[in-house]
Amino acid sequence: MPVALTGPQRALADRMVDCRTGFARTGVPRAAGAPAWPRSGAGGSVLSLVPGPDGTAPVDARAEHRCDPWDAREAAEPAP
Repeated sequence: MPVALTGPQRALADRMVDCRTGFARTGVPRAAGAPAWPRSGAGGSVLSLVPGPDGTAPVDARAEHRCDPWDAREAAEPAP
């Protein structure tokens, strides 16, 4: 059953479709008005996609997903 989207959700969905279409057409996920999509592995930067006027922006993936506790745990464990 389809779910009604809010205005910001619809705008995000449209932008995501435009980026995917740009990727299919050119190999680069680009859309009019969207920020440049960082290359994979480019310093840990990823494109955050959330509804709202400032929702589509590059972010530090490790900081955004709070990876430090997992890194510390892995570093403390002895290798098998």
